[in-house]
This record gives sequence, C-alpha cells and structure tokens, in this order.
Amino acid sequence: RDQNQDAVGAFEAELGRLFVVCDGMGGHTGGQIASALAAATLGEAFAAAPEGTEPTTLLREGLVAANRRIRERAYADGADLMGTTCTAMLVDARGDSFWIGHVGDTRAYRLRGGEFSQLTRDHTVVEAMIARGEIGREQAETHPKAGVLERSLGVEPSVVPDVAGPLPLYDQDVYVLCSDGLTKMMAESDIQRMATELPPEAACAAMIK
Repeated sequence: RDQNQDAVGAFEAELGRLFVVCDGMGGHTGGQIASALAAATLGEAFAAAPEGTEPTTLLREGLVAANRRIRERAYADGADLMGTTCTAMLVDARGDSFWIGHVGDTRAYRLRGGEFSQLTRDHTVVEAMIARGEIGREQAETHPKAGVLERSLGVEPSVVPDVAGPLPLYDQDVYVLCSDGLTKMMAESDIQRMATELPPEAACAAMIK
C-alpha cells in the first residue's frame, strides 16, 4: 500500500511500561491519523497517571478517551470515516504483572513454556458467529464478512473496551502484539516458531519480511 496506517507506541512512566499497537482505517490519511491519535492518547494518559492509579481503569478510560478524540478530529476534518483498532499491554513497575486493553482485531499473544496462546478476542462479526456456534474456525477464514469489525475506536459514539488483568508475568515469557496485517498473512504456527527461535528484534524483522 502507498501508506502505512498502523501506529505503535512504547512508553515508560511511574506505573511501569506501556506498549501499544493500532491499525487505522479510513480514506486518504484518516486511518493514519486515527491510529496515531489512539497511541498518543494512551501514552499521554499513562504519563499523567498519578501513583496508585488502577491499571484497569487507566486502560479503559484511555481507550474511551481515544475514541472521543478520534471522533472529534474526524468531525473537524469533515471525514466520513476515521477509526482504528488498538491493543495495549501495561506492565507494572515491578515487572511481575501485566494488563491488556483491547478494541478490534489487533492481537496480543503469549509464548510460555512452549505454549502459544492468544490473549485477546477479535471484535469481528465472524468471531461472534463462532462464539454462537454458527460457523467453525475454518469457515471463518473464507467467510464473506471475515475482517468486518464489530468494535473499533472512532466509528461509534461510545465504545466498550475489553480489559484483562492483572495477569502474572514470568521471566521467560515472550509477548507478540500485532495487527491483522501480520495474522492474515502468517499462520500462528509460524509466528510461534519465530518468537521461539529468535530474540525479539530479530523475530519482528523476520515476521515483517
């Protein structure tokens, strides 16, 4: 594509560390603006949070604020559509617990002791159909509504993020945060293999390649 509408952020503050991946959508530069706004809004909320702030509240309110900010920007720009998905991982200052905030179909995976598991649930039409038992996982990949989002930031006046945590963080864990630009092009088994065999920076380069 002629432009990259993904955005990432890595932030350090009193509460610990925050990692964000967003995948924008919208004509012209709309998606690029939306994803950058979401990452920046979460980073600013994280940096401004006083000591003792509950991470669950921070992530939920940060994602709601990002939704509002994107809509305000779209209105100001006269844009028909400006939205983004977002997955954020907050690691506490001690490094022994983490929280996940999530809207859309960006994903967080964990590799622990050889087991590779998806920590987020896609907010898509087909994922909801799978949950209701209407279709199977294999059918979802070729379904006409594959990739159609039920939830995102900036599209609807309100949003309800998924927030999970605290979850334990172990020394040998590996975490992968990614947009569907990766998961639609690579099998999870290949993502797992690269995350297992390579150090993080080399694994990211290999996945992109």
